[in-house]
Amino acid sequence: MENNQLKSIAIYEDSQIFANIAVYSIALQIQRINSDKFEIADFTMQHFVDFHFLITALTQLRNIAETVAEISGIRADIQVFDDDLSDLRHIRNVLEHIDEYRLGRGHNQNIAASSTQTYVFGNNVMHYVGYKIDLDVALKASERLFEAIKKHPPEGHSPSAD
Repeated sequence: MENNQLKSIAIYEDSQIFANIAVYSIALQIQRINSDKFEIADFTMQHFVDFHFLITALTQLRNIAETVAEISGIRADIQVFDDDLSDLRHIRNVLEHIDEYRLGRGHNQNIAASSTQTYVFGNNVMHYVGYKIDLDVALKASERLFEAIKKHPPEGHSPSAD
């Protein structure tokens, strides 16, 4: 086996581990969002924090899939994930650049600084700054993308090594 092939296999195996962590993180954050239990009784923004971590975990899973796509054929699966979670990138961008939005300098000028602290949760859907994430769709999409990662190892990868 040549060095590039060994490197691809190592990247793939590491990616599987990170994708597994991301999928469990997504499930955990969804469970926390759906829970009435607050770890800190007087912290009413727990669901917002959990939503932020959900967006982070979904984005991490997608980024891991991009890494795998460099060595394996899962580009179409990433597109399905993107189609299912079409607002993910927008929400991630606002949360990641919240400082700019709070100063009125965010990329999307339609988002008011005052709206960046407001989210609405209902019918298993989180709404934020005009975008939304359906929690059931997010979980199913992430599980499908993880399955695609597992089913598309690079050339030379032995199934017994999983």
